[in-house]
Amino acid sequence: MAFLQLQGIGKIYVSEGNVTVGIRGVDLSFERGEFVAITGRSGSGRSSVLEVISGMDTYEEGELLVVGNPTSHYRQPDWEKYREKYISFVFQDYNIIDSYTVLENVELALMHISDRKERRRRAVELLERVGMKAHLRHKGSKLSGGQKQRTVIARALAKDSPIILADEPTGNLDAETSREIVALLREVSRDKLLIVVTHNFEQVEEYATRHVRVYDGAIESDQIIAAPTPIDTPAAERAEIAENPASRKRSGGQDRRRRERRPARRDHVPRHAETLGLPLLSFADRDRRGLARHVSYRERVGSAQTVLYVPTYRRAGGRGHAHGRARQERGS
Repeated sequence: MAFLQLQGIGKIYVSEGNVTVGIRGVDLSFERGEFVAITGRSGSGRSSVLEVISGMDTYEEGELLVVGNPTSHYRQPDWEKYREKYISFVFQDYNIIDSYTVLENVELALMHISDRKERRRRAVELLERVGMKAHLRHKGSKLSGGQKQRTVIARALAKDSPIILADEPTGNLDAETSREIVALLREVSRDKLLIVVTHNFEQVEEYATRHVRVYDGAIESDQIIAAPTPIDTPAAERAEIAENPASRKRSGGQDRRRRERRPARRDHVPRHAETLGLPLLSFADRDRRGLARHVSYRERVGSAQTVLYVPTYRRAGGRGHAHGRARQERGS
């Protein structure tokens, strides 16, 4: 059984009444120890694949399985737990806090360690591993691009997640620094699944064990370059598999039928709302009492129209349904 599987994954985007296919029919399986390079032209869907794997974006078709467990039924709290347990990020634009020191930036990812001395010891150890021990007290704003990316890698390692996702990690770096960062990523992730989205395969070719090309939202090719280093399944992961035998036996057809019987997730497009001909930019969710809660995107869209859709649901403990409706607001 693969550690991470994408089975027939499809993702659509809806904006101002327009529906765009992000990815379709994506079938991929990943194992620990792999260095997977995902390439493709801008707009090909390579970043959409990464966003679905990360749980930062949901999907409309297919199934994403982690350790054999399906995720199509996940709600927002489930995705948050998924990211906390499985995912670490390395971003192109670093996302470090410039007013914090290098040490403080890494310590932020170690707040689950209650002992301050142990937290600091672990942060120093990780920064030494990525060659940043001499810059512990430097502010983020004073670092070069390569130093910032090394700090980000140390922060990703601090979570000790089994999956590291890197979106154009060398996009803002010169050629020499890019080679150093790619080599560092490979060195520190040999026991993890490392997936790198890049427009320049030549930069990672020396270290990648697999090359996936995305074209027009579909997988164009999937080439194994070298066999990954075999990684023993951790005991906790083996226990999780043993506790969920049904999830491994469930067929794709069964999953589809179960999803069809479920209410649409927040990002699904309600059929009767489509007929209104209005842009659906955000959706409402229920709180624990079964009441609608709006998610506002006014700050993002400025003066553009925002439509908030309240889905049909049965009130907790009530008799009737609160019928689906659309409401327009004009951003100030």
